[in-house]
Amino acid sequence: MYSGDYRKIGKRSKEMFNIRSKPIKYLILFILLSPLVKLMAQEIQLPSQPLEGQKLFLSKGCVKCHSIFGEGGKVGADLGRTQANKNTMDIVAAMWNHSWEMNRAMLRGQDVPQLSPQEMGSILSFLYYLKYFDEPGSPSEGKKVFSEKGCIECHQVGGIGGKSGPALDTLSIYASPVFLAQKMWNHGRRMVRKIKQKGLKVPRFKDNEMADLLAYLQSVSPVKPSLPRYSFPGSPQRGERIIKEKGCLKCHRVNGTGGKIGPNLSEKRFHEGVTKIAGRMWNHAPKMWKKMEELGIQPPRFQGNEMADVIAYLYFLGFKSIPGELAQGEKLFHEKGCIQCHAIDGETDSKKVGPNLARTKGLNDIISISAAMWNHNIKMREEMKKQNIPFPRFSGEDLSNLLRYIRSLREQENGDE
Repeated sequence: MYSGDYRKIGKRSKEMFNIRSKPIKYLILFILLSPLVKLMAQEIQLPSQPLEGQKLFLSKGCVKCHSIFGEGGKVGADLGRTQANKNTMDIVAAMWNHSWEMNRAMLRGQDVPQLSPQEMGSILSFLYYLKYFDEPGSPSEGKKVFSEKGCIECHQVGGIGGKSGPALDTLSIYASPVFLAQKMWNHGRRMVRKIKQKGLKVPRFKDNEMADLLAYLQSVSPVKPSLPRYSFPGSPQRGERIIKEKGCLKCHRVNGTGGKIGPNLSEKRFHEGVTKIAGRMWNHAPKMWKKMEELGIQPPRFQGNEMADVIAYLYFLGFKSIPGELAQGEKLFHEKGCIQCHAIDGETDSKKVGPNLARTKGLNDIISISAAMWNHNIKMREEMKKQNIPFPRFSGEDLSNLLRYIRSLREQENGDE
Protein backbone atom coordinates (compact mmCIF):
# COMPACT_ATOMS: atom_id res chain seq x y z
CA MET A 1 0.00 0.00 0.00
CA TYR A 2 1.20 3.47 -0.86
CA SER A 3 2.02 5.64 2.16
CA GLY A 4 3.89 8.46 0.45
CA ASP A 5 2.91 11.94 -0.65
CA TYR A 6 -0.16 11.70 -2.92
CA ARG A 7 0.56 15.20 -4.22
CA LYS A 8 3.45 13.82 -6.23
CA ILE A 9 1.22 11.71 -8.47
CA GLY A 10 1.02 13.07 -11.98
CA LYS A 11 4.47 14.64 -12.06
CA ARG A 12 6.21 14.43 -15.41
CA SER A 13 8.97 16.74 -16.79
CA LYS A 14 9.98 20.05 -15.33
CA GLU A 15 9.97 21.47 -18.83
CA MET A 16 6.55 20.09 -19.69
CA PHE A 17 4.16 22.11 -17.55
CA ASN A 18 6.35 21.63 -14.45
CA ILE A 19 4.64 18.35 -13.65
CA ARG A 20 7.67 16.48 -12.34
CA SER A 21 9.15 19.21 -10.21
CA LYS A 22 6.11 20.79 -8.54
CA PRO A 23 3.40 19.29 -6.31
CA ILE A 24 0.08 18.25 -7.72
CA LYS A 25 -1.62 21.35 -6.31
CA TYR A 26 -0.65 23.32 -9.42
CA LEU A 27 -2.38 20.73 -11.61
CA ILE A 28 -5.43 20.65 -9.37
CA LEU A 29 -5.83 24.39 -10.02
CA PHE A 30 -6.12 23.65 -13.75
CA ILE A 31 -8.39 20.67 -13.14
CA LEU A 32 -10.89 22.39 -10.86
CA LEU A 33 -11.49 25.03 -13.52
CA SER A 34 -12.29 22.45 -16.19
CA PRO A 35 -15.63 20.75 -16.97
CA LEU A 36 -15.99 16.98 -16.78
CA VAL A 37 -15.63 14.76 -19.84
CA LYS A 38 -18.79 14.69 -21.96
CA LEU A 39 -20.00 11.52 -23.66
CA MET A 40 -21.49 11.01 -27.09
CA ALA A 41 -23.11 7.88 -28.47
CA GLN A 42 -21.05 5.72 -30.86
CA GLU A 43 -17.67 7.30 -30.14
CA ILE A 44 -15.59 8.67 -27.31
CA GLN A 45 -15.89 12.42 -27.03
CA LEU A 46 -12.73 14.50 -26.81
CA PRO A 47 -12.03 15.46 -23.18
CA SER A 48 -11.94 19.14 -22.27
CA GLN A 49 -9.19 18.55 -19.71
CA PRO A 50 -7.55 15.09 -19.64
CA LEU A 51 -6.01 15.67 -16.21
CA GLU A 52 -9.49 15.62 -14.67
CA GLY A 53 -9.02 11.87 -14.26
CA GLN A 54 -6.07 12.49 -11.96
CA LYS A 55 -8.42 13.59 -9.18
CA LEU A 56 -10.34 10.34 -9.54
CA PHE A 57 -7.12 8.33 -9.51
CA LEU A 58 -6.57 9.74 -6.03
CA SER A 59 -10.12 9.84 -4.67
CA LYS A 60 -11.02 6.31 -5.87
CA GLY A 61 -7.93 4.93 -4.12
CA CYS A 62 -6.16 3.73 -7.29
CA VAL A 63 -2.99 5.38 -5.98
CA LYS A 64 -2.92 3.06 -2.97
CA CYS A 65 -1.96 0.15 -5.22
CA HIS A 66 -0.79 1.69 -8.48
CA SER A 67 1.96 4.19 -9.20
CA ILE A 68 2.40 6.67 -12.04
CA PHE A 69 6.03 6.83 -13.18
CA GLY A 70 7.25 5.60 -9.79
CA GLU A 71 4.97 7.71 -7.58
CA GLY A 72 2.25 5.75 -5.78
CA GLY A 73 1.55 2.26 -4.47
CA LYS A 74 3.65 -0.78 -5.27
CA VAL A 75 1.03 -3.55 -4.99
CA GLY A 76 -0.07 -3.22 -8.60
CA ALA A 77 1.65 -2.23 -11.83
CA ASP A 78 3.10 1.20 -12.52
CA LEU A 79 0.45 2.47 -14.92
CA GLY A 80 2.70 5.19 -16.29
CA ARG A 81 5.05 2.51 -17.58
CA THR A 82 2.51 -0.19 -18.55
CA GLN A 83 -0.40 1.84 -19.97
CA ALA A 84 1.12 5.03 -21.44
CA ASN A 85 1.69 3.45 -24.87
CA LYS A 86 -1.74 1.81 -25.12
CA ASN A 87 -4.87 2.92 -26.92
CA THR A 88 -8.21 3.39 -25.21
CA MET A 89 -9.56 -0.13 -25.64
CA ASP A 90 -6.23 -1.69 -24.64
CA ILE A 91 -6.54 0.17 -21.32
CA VAL A 92 -10.13 -1.01 -20.82
CA ALA A 93 -9.05 -4.58 -21.64
CA ALA A 94 -6.22 -4.42 -19.09
CA MET A 95 -8.67 -3.19 -16.43
CA TRP A 96 -11.05 -6.05 -17.22
CA ASN A 97 -8.41 -8.79 -17.46
CA HIS A 98 -6.84 -7.89 -14.11
CA SER A 99 -10.04 -7.12 -12.22
CA TRP A 100 -10.10 -10.39 -10.27
CA GLU A 101 -6.46 -10.11 -9.22
CA MET A 102 -7.14 -6.49 -8.23
CA ASN A 103 -10.10 -7.53 -6.09
CA ARG A 104 -8.04 -10.16 -4.26
CA ALA A 105 -5.25 -7.66 -3.64
CA MET A 106 -7.59 -5.11 -2.05
CA LEU A 107 -7.32 -4.69 1.69
CA ARG A 108 -9.97 -6.29 3.88
CA GLY A 109 -13.06 -4.13 3.97
CA GLN A 110 -12.23 -2.47 0.65
CA ASP A 111 -14.04 -3.00 -2.63
CA VAL A 112 -13.02 -2.40 -6.22
CA PRO A 113 -14.13 1.20 -6.85
CA GLN A 114 -17.29 1.72 -8.90
CA LEU A 115 -17.08 4.12 -11.84
CA SER A 116 -19.87 6.09 -13.51
CA PRO A 117 -19.60 6.52 -17.30
CA GLN A 118 -18.26 10.06 -16.77
CA GLU A 119 -15.69 8.78 -14.30
CA MET A 120 -14.64 5.96 -16.61
CA GLY A 121 -14.18 8.50 -19.41
CA SER A 122 -12.06 10.70 -17.16
CA ILE A 123 -9.86 7.82 -15.95
CA LEU A 124 -9.31 6.59 -19.51
CA SER A 125 -8.40 10.04 -20.83
CA PHE A 126 -5.96 10.56 -17.93
CA LEU A 127 -4.19 7.24 -18.54
CA TYR A 128 -4.15 7.85 -22.31
CA TYR A 129 -2.65 11.31 -21.66
CA LEU A 130 0.41 10.02 -19.78
CA LYS A 131 2.61 9.66 -22.85
CA TYR A 132 1.98 13.32 -23.73
CA PHE A 133 4.54 14.51 -21.19
CA ASP A 134 8.17 14.35 -22.26
CA GLU A 135 11.26 13.73 -20.20
CA PRO A 136 13.29 16.84 -19.22
CA GLY A 137 15.61 18.21 -21.89
CA SER A 138 19.38 17.78 -21.71
CA PRO A 139 21.50 20.99 -21.85
CA SER A 140 24.49 19.07 -23.23
CA GLU A 141 22.40 17.51 -25.99
CA GLY A 142 20.76 20.89 -26.60
CA LYS A 143 24.17 22.46 -27.16
CA LYS A 144 24.78 19.96 -29.95
CA VAL A 145 21.36 20.72 -31.43
CA PHE A 146 22.04 24.48 -31.33
CA SER A 147 25.26 23.98 -33.26
CA GLU A 148 24.43 21.06 -35.56
CA LYS A 149 21.03 22.44 -36.66
CA GLY A 150 22.66 25.75 -37.61
CA CYS A 151 20.82 27.87 -35.00
CA ILE A 152 24.19 29.30 -33.94
CA GLU A 153 24.70 30.77 -37.42
CA CYS A 154 21.90 33.31 -36.95
CA HIS A 155 21.13 33.51 -33.23
CA GLN A 156 23.07 34.42 -30.12
CA VAL A 157 22.58 33.10 -26.64
CA GLY A 158 24.86 34.12 -23.78
CA GLY A 159 26.86 36.21 -26.24
CA ILE A 160 27.67 33.23 -28.47
CA GLY A 161 26.39 32.94 -32.05
CA GLY A 162 25.36 34.96 -35.10
CA LYS A 163 23.55 38.27 -35.18
CA SER A 164 21.34 38.13 -38.27
CA GLY A 165 18.48 36.80 -36.15
CA PRO A 166 17.30 37.93 -32.72
CA ALA A 167 19.15 36.82 -29.59
CA LEU A 168 17.45 33.90 -27.85
CA ASP A 169 18.33 34.81 -24.26
CA THR A 170 14.76 35.78 -23.34
CA LEU A 171 13.46 32.32 -24.27
CA SER A 172 14.86 31.10 -20.96
CA ILE A 173 11.77 32.55 -19.24
CA TYR A 174 9.68 29.77 -20.78
CA ALA A 175 9.53 26.42 -19.02
CA SER A 176 7.83 24.54 -21.85
CA PRO A 177 9.24 23.65 -25.29
CA VAL A 178 5.72 24.29 -26.63
CA PHE A 179 6.39 28.03 -26.32
CA LEU A 180 9.60 27.59 -28.31
CA ALA A 181 7.73 25.62 -30.98
CA GLN A 182 5.00 28.28 -31.11
CA LYS A 183 7.50 31.13 -31.58
CA MET A 184 9.35 29.17 -34.25
CA TRP A 185 6.08 28.52 -36.06
CA ASN A 186 4.93 32.15 -35.94
CA HIS A 187 8.24 33.43 -37.32
CA GLY A 188 8.92 30.36 -39.43
CA ARG A 189 8.38 31.68 -42.94
CA ARG A 190 10.79 34.56 -42.38
CA MET A 191 13.28 32.21 -40.73
CA VAL A 192 13.17 29.77 -43.63
CA ARG A 193 13.76 32.57 -46.16
CA LYS A 194 16.79 33.81 -44.18
CA ILE A 195 18.16 30.29 -43.80
CA LYS A 196 17.92 29.62 -47.54
CA GLN A 197 19.51 33.01 -48.35
CA LYS A 198 22.50 31.96 -46.26
CA GLY A 199 22.69 28.65 -48.10
CA LEU A 200 21.93 26.72 -44.92
CA LYS A 201 19.72 23.69 -44.48
CA VAL A 202 16.33 24.20 -42.82
CA PRO A 203 16.58 22.31 -39.49
CA ARG A 204 14.41 19.30 -38.76
CA PHE A 205 13.73 18.03 -35.25
CA LYS A 206 13.15 14.55 -33.90
CA ASP A 207 12.67 12.83 -30.55
CA ASN A 208 13.37 15.17 -27.62
CA GLU A 209 15.52 17.69 -29.53
CA MET A 210 13.26 20.70 -28.96
CA ALA A 211 13.23 20.06 -25.21
CA ASP A 212 17.02 19.64 -25.30
CA LEU A 213 17.41 22.91 -27.20
CA LEU A 214 15.32 24.84 -24.66
CA ALA A 215 17.24 23.24 -21.78
CA TYR A 216 20.49 24.49 -23.34
CA LEU A 217 19.13 28.01 -23.88
CA GLN A 218 18.03 28.10 -20.24
CA SER A 219 21.42 26.90 -19.02
CA VAL A 220 23.55 29.52 -20.83
CA SER A 221 21.23 32.51 -20.99
CA PRO A 222 22.07 35.40 -18.63
CA VAL A 223 18.31 35.97 -18.22
CA LYS A 224 17.28 34.04 -15.11
CA PRO A 225 13.57 34.54 -14.37
CA SER A 226 12.41 34.27 -10.77
CA LEU A 227 9.16 32.68 -11.98
CA PRO A 228 9.32 30.77 -15.30
CA ARG A 229 6.27 30.86 -17.55
CA TYR A 230 4.50 27.53 -17.66
CA SER A 231 2.05 26.34 -20.26
CA PHE A 232 -1.32 24.99 -19.18
CA PRO A 233 -1.84 21.36 -20.21
CA GLY A 234 -3.43 21.45 -23.65
CA SER A 235 -7.18 20.97 -24.02
CA PRO A 236 -8.21 18.65 -26.90
CA GLN A 237 -11.63 20.29 -27.09
CA ARG A 238 -10.13 23.77 -27.42
CA GLY A 239 -7.62 22.39 -29.92
CA GLU A 240 -10.44 21.03 -32.09
CA ARG A 241 -12.05 24.48 -32.13
CA ILE A 242 -8.73 26.20 -32.94
CA ILE A 243 -8.05 23.78 -35.82
CA LYS A 244 -11.36 24.86 -37.36
CA GLU A 245 -10.97 28.59 -36.62
CA LYS A 246 -7.43 28.74 -38.05
CA GLY A 247 -8.58 27.17 -41.32
CA CYS A 248 -6.50 23.97 -41.00
CA LEU A 249 -9.42 21.93 -42.38
CA LYS A 250 -9.17 23.77 -45.70
CA CYS A 251 -6.23 21.48 -46.44
CA HIS A 252 -6.36 18.68 -43.87
CA ARG A 253 -9.01 16.04 -43.36
CA VAL A 254 -10.07 14.81 -39.90
CA ASN A 255 -12.65 12.05 -39.35
CA GLY A 256 -14.13 12.48 -42.82
CA THR A 257 -14.32 16.29 -42.73
CA GLY A 258 -12.00 18.79 -44.43
CA GLY A 259 -9.80 19.20 -47.48
CA LYS A 260 -7.56 16.75 -49.26
CA ILE A 261 -4.60 18.96 -50.16
CA GLY A 262 -2.59 17.99 -47.07
CA PRO A 263 -2.30 14.69 -45.20
CA ASN A 264 -5.37 13.15 -43.58
CA LEU A 265 -4.60 13.77 -39.91
CA SER A 266 -6.88 10.92 -38.80
CA GLU A 267 -4.52 8.49 -40.54
CA LYS A 268 -1.45 9.80 -38.72
CA ARG A 269 -0.36 8.52 -35.31
CA PHE A 270 0.18 11.33 -32.81
CA HIS A 271 0.17 9.26 -29.60
CA GLU A 272 3.63 10.45 -28.57
CA GLY A 273 5.27 13.17 -26.50
CA VAL A 274 4.24 16.78 -27.03
CA THR A 275 7.76 17.82 -28.06
CA LYS A 276 7.84 15.16 -30.77
CA ILE A 277 4.49 16.33 -32.14
CA ALA A 278 5.72 19.95 -32.13
CA GLY A 279 8.84 18.82 -34.01
CA ARG A 280 6.75 17.04 -36.62
CA MET A 281 4.64 20.17 -37.13
CA TRP A 282 7.79 22.24 -37.66
CA ASN A 283 9.32 19.68 -40.03
CA HIS A 284 6.23 19.78 -42.22
CA ALA A 285 5.81 23.56 -42.00
CA PRO A 286 8.00 24.70 -44.98
CA LYS A 287 6.01 22.50 -47.35
CA MET A 288 2.74 23.81 -45.85
CA TRP A 289 3.81 27.46 -46.15
CA LYS A 290 4.80 26.96 -49.77
CA LYS A 291 1.42 25.44 -50.60
CA MET A 292 -0.43 28.17 -48.69
CA GLU A 293 1.43 30.81 -50.66
CA GLU A 294 0.40 29.12 -53.92
CA LEU A 295 -3.23 29.09 -52.75
CA GLY A 296 -3.17 32.62 -51.37
CA ILE A 297 -3.83 31.42 -47.81
CA GLN A 298 -2.34 33.31 -44.88
CA PRO A 299 -0.53 30.90 -42.50
CA PRO A 300 -2.16 30.79 -39.06
CA ARG A 301 -0.44 32.32 -36.05
CA PHE A 302 -0.77 30.95 -32.53
CA GLN A 303 -0.82 32.82 -29.26
CA GLY A 304 -1.19 32.08 -25.58
CA ASN A 305 -1.83 28.37 -25.04
CA GLU A 306 -3.12 27.69 -28.57
CA MET A 307 -0.19 25.57 -29.75
CA ALA A 308 -0.48 23.35 -26.67
CA ASP A 309 -4.22 22.95 -27.33
CA VAL A 310 -3.68 22.02 -30.98
CA ILE A 311 -1.02 19.47 -30.05
CA ALA A 312 -3.33 17.98 -27.39
CA TYR A 313 -6.05 17.67 -30.05
CA LEU A 314 -3.72 15.86 -32.43
CA TYR A 315 -2.55 13.62 -29.60
CA PHE A 316 -6.13 12.58 -28.80
CA LEU A 317 -7.19 11.80 -32.38
CA GLY A 318 -6.44 8.13 -31.73
CA PHE A 319 -8.42 8.20 -28.48
CA LYS A 320 -11.67 9.39 -29.95
CA SER A 321 -12.90 6.83 -32.47
CA ILE A 322 -13.17 3.09 -31.81
CA PRO A 323 -14.80 1.52 -34.90
CA GLY A 324 -14.67 -2.26 -34.32
CA GLU A 325 -15.78 -5.03 -36.69
CA LEU A 326 -19.37 -6.19 -36.34
CA ALA A 327 -18.90 -9.77 -37.59
CA GLN A 328 -15.88 -10.36 -35.35
CA GLY A 329 -17.81 -8.94 -32.39
CA GLU A 330 -20.72 -11.33 -32.93
CA LYS A 331 -18.28 -14.24 -33.15
CA LEU A 332 -16.61 -13.19 -29.88
CA PHE A 333 -20.00 -12.81 -28.17
CA HIS A 334 -20.59 -16.52 -28.73
CA GLU A 335 -17.02 -17.82 -28.35
CA LYS A 336 -16.34 -16.00 -25.06
CA GLY A 337 -19.57 -17.30 -23.52
CA CYS A 338 -21.43 -13.97 -23.29
CA ILE A 339 -24.43 -15.58 -25.01
CA GLN A 340 -24.85 -18.03 -22.13
CA CYS A 341 -25.76 -15.28 -19.66
CA HIS A 342 -27.06 -12.37 -21.74
CA ALA A 343 -30.27 -12.26 -23.78
CA ILE A 344 -30.32 -10.85 -27.32
CA ASP A 345 -32.64 -10.81 -30.34
CA GLY A 346 -35.88 -10.76 -28.37
CA GLU A 347 -35.06 -13.81 -26.22
CA THR A 348 -37.01 -14.14 -22.99
CA ASP A 349 -34.99 -12.36 -20.31
CA SER A 350 -35.92 -14.88 -17.59
CA LYS A 351 -33.89 -17.56 -19.35
CA LYS A 352 -30.66 -15.63 -18.74
CA VAL A 353 -28.99 -14.59 -15.48
CA GLY A 354 -27.52 -11.42 -17.01
CA PRO A 355 -29.34 -8.37 -18.40
CA ASN A 356 -30.56 -8.14 -21.97
CA LEU A 357 -27.82 -6.08 -23.59
CA ALA A 358 -30.11 -4.84 -26.35
CA ARG A 359 -32.69 -3.43 -23.94
CA THR A 360 -30.91 -2.43 -20.72
CA LYS A 361 -30.91 1.36 -20.27
CA GLY A 362 -27.72 3.39 -20.02
CA LEU A 363 -25.55 1.38 -22.43
CA ASN A 364 -25.68 3.71 -25.41
CA ASP A 365 -21.94 4.31 -25.95
CA ILE A 366 -18.58 2.65 -25.56
CA ILE A 367 -17.76 4.37 -22.27
CA SER A 368 -21.08 3.42 -20.67
CA ILE A 369 -20.65 -0.22 -21.70
CA SER A 370 -17.05 -0.23 -20.44
CA ALA A 371 -18.15 1.23 -17.09
CA ALA A 372 -20.92 -1.38 -16.76
CA MET A 373 -18.47 -4.21 -17.50
CA TRP A 374 -16.06 -2.84 -14.90
CA ASN A 375 -18.69 -2.33 -12.20
CA HIS A 376 -20.22 -5.79 -12.58
CA ASN A 377 -17.16 -7.89 -13.40
CA ILE A 378 -16.83 -9.44 -9.92
CA LYS A 379 -20.49 -10.48 -9.89
CA MET A 380 -20.14 -11.73 -13.47
CA ARG A 381 -17.08 -13.78 -12.58
CA GLU A 382 -18.84 -15.38 -9.61
CA GLU A 383 -21.81 -16.33 -11.80
CA MET A 384 -19.49 -17.79 -14.44
CA LYS A 385 -17.83 -19.89 -11.77
CA LYS A 386 -21.22 -21.31 -10.75
CA GLN A 387 -21.97 -22.24 -14.36
CA ASN A 388 -18.45 -23.52 -15.01
CA ILE A 389 -17.85 -20.92 -17.71
CA PRO A 390 -14.20 -19.82 -18.08
CA PHE A 391 -13.69 -16.12 -17.42
CA PRO A 392 -12.96 -14.44 -20.77
CA ARG A 393 -9.90 -12.30 -21.31
CA PHE A 394 -9.88 -9.69 -24.05
CA SER A 395 -7.42 -7.76 -26.14
CA GLY A 396 -8.18 -4.14 -26.97
CA GLU A 397 -9.16 -5.22 -30.49
CA ASP A 398 -11.48 -7.88 -29.07
CA LEU A 399 -13.28 -5.30 -26.96
CA SER A 400 -13.63 -2.87 -29.88
CA ASN A 401 -15.26 -5.60 -31.92
CA LEU A 402 -17.42 -6.89 -29.07
CA LEU A 403 -18.68 -3.43 -28.10
CA ARG A 404 -19.46 -2.67 -31.75
CA TYR A 405 -21.66 -5.77 -31.82
CA ILE A 406 -23.42 -4.81 -28.58
CA ARG A 407 -24.09 -1.34 -29.97
CA SER A 408 -25.53 -2.89 -33.13
CA LEU A 409 -27.99 -4.89 -31.03
CA ARG A 410 -29.13 -1.72 -29.31
CA GLU A 411 -29.44 0.14 -32.60
CA GLN A 412 -31.71 -2.60 -33.95
CA GLU A 413 -33.79 -2.73 -30.78
CA ASN A 414 -34.02 0.96 -29.87
CA GLY A 415 -32.96 2.95 -32.92
CA ASP A 416 -30.04 4.51 -30.94
CA GLU A 417 -28.06 5.63 -33.99
